[in-house]
Amino acid sequence: MADESGGVVVVDYAFTFNGFTFGGAAGGPAVWWTNVVGLEDSPPVRAADDPRGFADGMFYGRDFLAGRTVTADLQFLPGQGKSHRQVIEQAKAALSPQGGGSTASQVLTFTLPGSAPRRIFCRLRRRAIAMDRAYVQGRAVGAVEFYAADPRIYDEQAQSASISLAARPSGLVFPLTFPLSFGGATAPSSALIVNAGTFNTKPVLTIQGPVDTPVVQNATQGLSLRFNLVLGASDILTVDTDTRAVILNGTASRRAAMSYDSVWWDLQPGPNTVLFAAAAQTTATVSVSWRNAYL
Repeated sequence: MADESGGVVVVDYAFTFNGFTFGGAAGGPAVWWTNVVGLEDSPPVRAADDPRGFADGMFYGRDFLAGRTVTADLQFLPGQGKSHRQVIEQAKAALSPQGGGSTASQVLTFTLPGSAPRRIFCRLRRRAIAMDRAYVQGRAVGAVEFYAADPRIYDEQAQSASISLAARPSGLVFPLTFPLSFGGATAPSSALIVNAGTFNTKPVLTIQGPVDTPVVQNATQGLSLRFNLVLGASDILTVDTDTRAVILNGTASRRAAMSYDSVWWDLQPGPNTVLFAAAAQTTATVSVSWRNAYL
C-alpha cells in the first residue's frame, strides 16, 4: 500500500510535499507556484489499438490510463524569517528525488477552492533552480516534476466501513458456486459503501477472524474474492486490491489461498453493495477502507 504520510493542507492553492509547503500560505509564503500543469488534465491513455490489415484505419483495442506527471513552476523569495538562500536550501532539502533504489511513493497534498484537501501518491523526479539574474536579485525561479504511477487523485480524508458476520442469520451452503447468489435465509452481512468521487477506487479489505473460508463480494459489480483458509480469533488478513497483496498478520503472504475463480474488484463511483460471507456464522468482521477518487 502507498505511503500514508503527507499532512493536511487547508489553505486554498497550497501544496505540501515531504513536509514542505509552497503557495497559499497566509502571511506571504517564501515559495510560490506560478504555473501547475498535469493536475487538472486527464492522464495519458495507454491505447492497444491494432492496424487493419491491408485497409485504412485501426481496430480499437482496450484503453488503460498511464501515470500522471505534474509539473510546477516556482518562485523563491525571502520570507517567513528566512533569507533567500535559506529558503532555497529548505526547498532543496524537501524537494529532492529519493534515489537509493527506493520503491516507495510519497504524498503531494493540495487544496483548491471549493473542495476538500486532496492528494496524489507520487515521486519527485526532477527539481530545477535557475541561476540567472533573478537568482542574484533574490527572486530565483525553478520547477519541480512529480510522477504518479497511479493517475488517480484522492480525497485526503480516508473512509471506512465495517461488516460483521454476527448479524447474518445463517451460513452459506457449500460448495459455493460463482458468481455467488446471495438471497433468502443465506443472505450474508452487507454494507452500502459510497465512492463519492468520479472514478473507480481500490479499497483495502481487513478481515478479522475467527472465520472459515471468508468471501467478500462487490454485489454491484457481481465480483467476489474468496480465500480458502481458516483464521483464528487473533488473525488478521489484509487484502490490498491495488497492489493485489494478501497478507496474514502483517508478514506472511496468503495470495495462494485465493480461490481460482476469485476476481479482483474495486469501488465504482456512487453506491456499492459489499457483502461478507463465510462457511459458518461467527463474530468475524471485514473492514473496507478507501479514498474517494477522481481524474
